[in-house]
Amino acid sequence: MFAKTKAGELSGGNKRKLTLAMTMIGRPKIVIIDEASAGVDPASRRLMWNAIKEECKDSATVLTTHTMEEAEAISDKIGIMV
Repeated sequence: MFAKTKAGELSGGNKRKLTLAMTMIGRPKIVIIDEASAGVDPASRRLMWNAIKEECKDSATVLTTHTMEEAEAISDKIGIMV
């Protein structure tokens, strides 16, 4: 569907999905994700959460988010900063 589309021409949500996919290439040992699903539709958001949980299970992953629903869906441990 987007195979011939340049990254700069993608919507904000699709840019986030592309960035996440690029992050997971090579299964890095440390993954830092900032607002992974901001601007992504609800159905894709759940798919992203599942992908992060599955693909990053052998990585140390740091996720920043404004939504507790996202933190609870992805994380084993949660820290809250105020």
